[in-house]
Parts: sequence; C-alpha cells; structure tokens
Amino acid sequence: MAAAKDAPRDPSSRARPRLSLIWKALLLLIILLGTTYPYLGYLGYNNLQRQNERYRQEQMERFGTSLDALLERAGDELTRLATNMAAVTSTRDLRSSDLEASPAAGLLSALTRIEYYSVEGKPIAQWVSGGSRAALPPNIEERLQNLHAHHRPMTQLNCARECVLHAFVPAFDRDGREIVMIVSQLAADQLQAFQRMAGADVALVGADTPHGDDDLPKLWGRHLRVLTNAPRLVPMLRVLNDEPSPPAPNTLVTKSVGERTYLLQIHTLPERVVGAGDGPEALFIVDDTVAQGRIRSDVQQMALAIAGGLTLSSLALLLLAWPVLRRLVRVTRALPVVAEQKYAEARNLLGEDRLGSRFSDEVDVLREAAALLAVKLQRLNEAESASAAKSSFLATMSHEIRTPLNAIIGATGLLKDTHLDERQREYVEMARLSGGVLLDLINDILDFSKIEAGRLDLERQAFDLRVCVEESLDLVASRAQEKGLELAYSYAPELPDYFIGDAARIRQILVNLLSNAVKFTARGEVVAEIGGSRNGDVFSVKLAIHDTGIGIPIERRHRLFEVFSQVDVSTTRVYGGTGLGLAICKRLAEAMNGSIAVESTVGHGSTFTVTLPLAPAVAESVPCSSVVVDSARPTNQKVLRPYADSRHTRPPAQAPLRILLAEDNVVNQRLAQLLLERLSQTADIVSNGIEAVETATRLPYDLILMDVLMPEMDGLDATRQIRFRLPKERQPRIVAMTANALTGDREKCLAAGMDDYISKPVLLDELAKVIQRQYVHVEAAASAVAAGSSALFRQETIDQLVSSAGSVGASIVLGAMIDSAPRQLEGLRKGLADRDAKEFRRNAHSLKANAATVGADALAQLFQELENLGSSGHLDSAPEKAAAAERAYSDLVAALTELRKRFG
Repeated sequence: MAAAKDAPRDPSSRARPRLSLIWKALLLLIILLGTTYPYLGYLGYNNLQRQNERYRQEQMERFGTSLDALLERAGDELTRLATNMAAVTSTRDLRSSDLEASPAAGLLSALTRIEYYSVEGKPIAQWVSGGSRAALPPNIEERLQNLHAHHRPMTQLNCARECVLHAFVPAFDRDGREIVMIVSQLAADQLQAFQRMAGADVALVGADTPHGDDDLPKLWGRHLRVLTNAPRLVPMLRVLNDEPSPPAPNTLVTKSVGERTYLLQIHTLPERVVGAGDGPEALFIVDDTVAQGRIRSDVQQMALAIAGGLTLSSLALLLLAWPVLRRLVRVTRALPVVAEQKYAEARNLLGEDRLGSRFSDEVDVLREAAALLAVKLQRLNEAESASAAKSSFLATMSHEIRTPLNAIIGATGLLKDTHLDERQREYVEMARLSGGVLLDLINDILDFSKIEAGRLDLERQAFDLRVCVEESLDLVASRAQEKGLELAYSYAPELPDYFIGDAARIRQILVNLLSNAVKFTARGEVVAEIGGSRNGDVFSVKLAIHDTGIGIPIERRHRLFEVFSQVDVSTTRVYGGTGLGLAICKRLAEAMNGSIAVESTVGHGSTFTVTLPLAPAVAESVPCSSVVVDSARPTNQKVLRPYADSRHTRPPAQAPLRILLAEDNVVNQRLAQLLLERLSQTADIVSNGIEAVETATRLPYDLILMDVLMPEMDGLDATRQIRFRLPKERQPRIVAMTANALTGDREKCLAAGMDDYISKPVLLDELAKVIQRQYVHVEAAASAVAAGSSALFRQETIDQLVSSAGSVGASIVLGAMIDSAPRQLEGLRKGLADRDAKEFRRNAHSLKANAATVGADALAQLFQELENLGSSGHLDSAPEKAAAAERAYSDLVAALTELRKRFG
C-alpha cells in the first residue's frame, strides 16, 4: 500500500494543471489594471495637493511682503505727521494741558500718544489717548540719545501692553528750536487694513508675558496681542495653545478644527520695524476649507472615473483575451503529451489547423510549431538513442582495442631493437606501422565523435606557439627525411611567442596538415609559415602550410573537408587515409573561432591556411628551441638559419627509481616490464587497486604507474586511498596509465589526486618522459632541502609546472623569469627613485606574478603590498619594503637557477 502511494504518477495525469492558465492570466491582468488605475489616481491626487500647497506657500510669501510694506508705510506717514505738527507748534511755553485742550489732538483720534522732548532728552509735553494702555518702549533715554546722535527718524512696533507703532522723529518747531517728537498709533488699524486688502486674517504674538495680562488669550504660551476677526478665530487658537511648541517660522501648517481647515504660518517681522531684540511676530491665518472641499470633490470624481475605467477595461479584457488564452491553453496542455511521445493524443488536444483562416494569429503559429515539434522530437529521440549507443560503443571499443594495441605496438617496438635479420625486421616494421595506422584511425574516430557530440572541451592556458610549431615539425621530420623533403618553418618577428589557447589542439591541426603535406609531396619542400597581425587585444594568427605536392583540382576542393571523403577514389587507393583528418581540423578551427582555407595548383602544390584569433599571454621573450639546420638545403639556409640555436641535452647520472606497477592485464604487465628495462628501471607489480594501496602504504615508492580500470578497486579509488593514508613527506607521484581516452578522463584522474596521465598504447618515449619528470621532481626536492630554499618556493607548484609543461617547458618558464629579473628589479628601483608610482606599480605587479608562478606566496604578498602603494601613489613607506623584497627575490632567482640546471 505504501509502495503504491509513493510510486510516481503517470505524467499524463499532470498535464492538466489545478489552476488553468486562463484564470491565472485574467486574474493577473485584472490585478495589474486594479493597481495601475489607483496608482494613476494617487498621482493625480498628489499633484493637486502639491499645486495647492505651492499656491498657498506663494500666497503666504506675498502676505509677508505686503504686511512688511504696510507697516513701513505707516511708519513713514507717522514720521511726516510728526514733522508737520512740530513745524506749526511753539514749544517754548508748551504744556501737557495745552495738548489736551488743543483741537488738533481731538482730530488725531487714530493716535494714541504725542510727546515733545528737548534735544537733550528732557520731556516738554505729552498727550496720551484716554483709555489707552500703550506704553513707550523700554530704555527711552537711550533711544533719544541715539536719535540725537544720528539725527535720523526711526519707527518701532512694540507690544508691551498693546501693539503700538511708535515714530521717533527729530524736528524743528515753529520757533526754530530743535526738538524730538514721539508719535504712536495702534497697530490694529494697520492689521485691519491688511485684512481688507489681502483677505487673510493676521495676529501679532508678543515676545514677552508682562504681569497683569492674564486676561489676554494665549497661543503656545505667549500672549496674543492683536487678532483680526477674533470672534471666529479664537476657538481655533485655543486648540493650538494645547500644542507644546510653535511651528518654525515661514513653515506652512495645516490645522483642522471641527469641519474647518486652516493654514497657519508664523512670519518674522523685519528688524527695521520691530527693532533689535525679541519683537512681536505675525501669524497669518487662512481659511482653506473651501479649497480642501474642492480637492475632495475632484478626488471623488477621479475615483468614480477609475472604477468605471477598471470595469470597462476588465470587460474588454475578458472579451479579447479569453479566446486567445483558451487556444494557448490547448497548446500548453498538448506539449506534455508530446514529451510523453503520445503524438496522436497531442494532435487531438491541439485541434484543427487555422493557419489558412484570415483570423489566424500568433497562437495559431504556436500551435503549428507544437505540431512540428512533435515530429522533430520523435526523430530526435531516435537520433539520441543511436548517439548514446554510439558513444557507449566507442567508449567500450576504445578501451578494448587500445589494450591489445598496447601490447602489439610495445612488443613490436621492443622486438625491433633486438638482433633480427632483414626479413624479420621487415615483418616487425610492417606490424609496428600497421599498429600505428590503426591507433591513428582510432584517435581520429574518437576526436570526430567527441566533436559531433559537442563534448569537445578547449583549454585556455599560456603556451609558446614557436615551441608548438617546432614540436609539430619534429613529429613529421622522420617521414620527411625518408622522402628526401626539405622541412622548414618561419615565424614572423612581429608575433609574440606566448599566447592563450589550447596548445594540444593547435598542435593536432599542425601535425595533421604537415602529415598530409609530407604524404602528398614526392619531392621538393614543406614549409610552415607563421604570421599574422594585431587586431585590438588579440592577434589574428595565420598558420600556413605550403607544399610542392600533387595539388588539388578546383572542382574537387569542396570535398576536402567532408567526413570520410577524399578528393577521389584513386587518392584513397594510392595514399590511404580515412578522410577524417581535414574534417577534424576544420571543426577544431571553428571551435576556436577560426577558419581554414586552401589554395592549390595541380602539379605545383597546395597551401592550407588556418586563421585563429589568439590573445597574447603575459610572458617574457625566451630563446627559441633548436631545430636542425642542413646547410646544403637552400630553403633551410633562407628560412631556418635566423631562428636556429643549439639544443644541448645531458643525460644525468641517475639512480634507479622505486616503481610500483598496478595493472590487471598480464600482457600489459609484461610489456611495461620490458619498457622499463629499456629505461634501466624495474617495477613491483600488483593486479588490483586493493593490492596497490596495501603495497604503497607498506613500502616507500617514488613512482606508481596506475591503471584506471582494475578489479576489486579501480585506480581512481586506489589513488584517493593512498593520498589519504600516507603523510605528505611519503607521497609518491602517481601516473595514470589507461586505455580510456575520451573527454574528461584526464580531468577525472587529476581530480582523484594523480600527478600525470598517459594513454595506452604506452610508447617508450612517453614513458621515458614520465621517468624524466620523476627525476626532476626528486632532484629538485633534494636541491631545495640542501640549499635551504624550501621557504622560497613550493615544490608542489614546481611539480605541477613540470607535469603540465614538461621539463623543457618548465625550464623555459624558469629561464624567462631568471632573465627578466635584473630588468624588473631595476625598473622597481628606478620607479621608486623617480617617484613614478605608475612604473613602480607595474614592475611590482610583474614581480608578484612571477613569484606566485613558483609558489613563493610570502614574497608575492610582499610585492602585492608594494603594488598597492604604487596604486595609491604613497611611496613614502615603500623604500624599506622594496629593499627587503629585492633581497628576497634575488635569493629566489639564485635558487631557481640551481633548480633549472637539473632540468637539462
């Protein structure tokens, strides 16, 4: 019962979703409309509010300007009035009683005070309006003295008891005597005039709270001195008085009291009106109830419009989208059925074809595409099944064929070097050549299979293109010598040596083209011309292979790059071949974003040109590897002489290694023993992974040759066990030796902890290189311990460099680093002396990269700190660190020089 419950359901039962796409799409679109319309309404409402607020702010600014101008004009009128009154009055015998009986005082009912003072500040006479509580400003004597000193009238609004506008005027009376007059007027008159003119109410708030004024209304704890339209506004101001603090000056505040809405703003009066110190402030009060009501009315209308638009849009959406979505749902429900390969049921779900109708649309095109997809998927499934079977067959046959080939090629190679008569040697050579042809055929088929399956992985590593060309020439040199052909190459001087790319695949292209050129050339020469030009950050590198062979007719060139195809049948009979070589070259060039082209003349030869975009690598120039120059050949004298130098090799006197061979095949065990004997080596033999682990943990070995496919425990698991069980100082080098040669096999071996990889059939030269790399590893480690240089670089990094580039490549890299050291250190010193931060940073960066290449992490970190100083431009603290880094780098170069001597 539980098993039935946990069993997966038939995919066709999941073809119909719980919530149809129709309802999801309609719901999503309605939600989208439902959010879009209110958002637009919200934007409109905010716009109305901002416009109203901006208008009110501008209105308040106009109120402040108008009130300031009104008070100043009132002060000017009081000044003129005082001047005129002084001109018609004699103050020689003037008394206060005279002012009270004067008809002029009665006529000036708007005034609250008239006072006459002598120029020395002594009072002469005064008149105060009856019932007025207005008082003079404090420090009247100081003001009179200031007035006499400057002889300039001034006005001041004072709200000590009542808000009164005072005018202090220096004048001359009718007798010509210099006097001072003070004329005062209630500010309420001016505020009433402002209210009638501006249409806004205004109040004056006193700055102090004198005793005896408790009957006055308060606002924010301060007395309200004057208020226009007081009966209507006092209730609202009482509500404001409950707030702890007033708003900031010139800040618009909105207050709601009952059903009314008010806008308030405190306006600071100018100093020329209120004088220095704490003076009264004006409070503008605007009834905004009507404007807010108008906005609410607009918002209600907008909400009704949004509701109507949303309703109409939803109805239109249902009418338009429903038929389209229904047909789309039919297609989506048919696709899972297509995936289940139920093609008849899928066609029933798709319905009839409507592409011929005038009302057809993109959904009908989608329906037709789904029907076509059903057919293509059926064919693709059949092709994938065949491809999977082919891949499995190739993987199996590769291993099974390479295993006996390993024995055939190895045994014939060993047999060839024994004492044989001429006929026996001919038979052995025939077997060896046939094994080589069969191996080449297997390699071509595997490469083409990987390319066809899209499983070709390209590396992106720095490599020396000149060395790559020379190694390719070395591989075909013996065949060219047998046919008496000149073999040469030229390398354009404007090209750098180092590039970023897949050196192995480029070498494969070159070897294939060179092999064809040698094969189809009976006499003459084969020349590789390496050139190109810079195009931005990359070089367009051209690899041209010229020969003087038979040529290719123009009408048959289209067959060159076809699979399993030759120019004609006679070519296949005379020269042999599978017809895969050029097809693989074309696919490899295209995989590297390049191209291949051919030019040929029948009877005069052909030129194959491969163009590849390659990025230059950051590396120093190094001397090119050697080539053999035959001075009797004119082509060699012209082409090879500028590039040739001598290559010296010295076989070191080396002790035999302690080798363990893990191999389950008896024939391969014996063959490996014979090959090792040719290299003056012996090996202990085990037949499976378990024995390999037990033997390696019991006895110390320098090198383990590990087969991958073995019974009991394979080579990958055995390697992991050895790496786990043995301490670091006892770890041997482990080299995979397997017949598997598909994409990813090398990566699997290295990921399991192996140090190197060679594929079967194992050739003597390849095994010799493995042995040589082991000697380099052992001697380098011994040299590092003897010289005490273990702290300068990591031996593991040197081992990886030797494993990936070989001993020759590692020697080239170390030589470039050693040769460039004086120039880079001198550049570092010069940049520091000249205070050139850019030059200093550039050399520190190069030295850091070189140190990291050999695992000198501490030194690389020191140069990183110098590079950071150069980037920031602060070189004050750099001399001491630079001197220490220079000494350490010199010690590193000395240690690497000794290490390089052991590479040969």
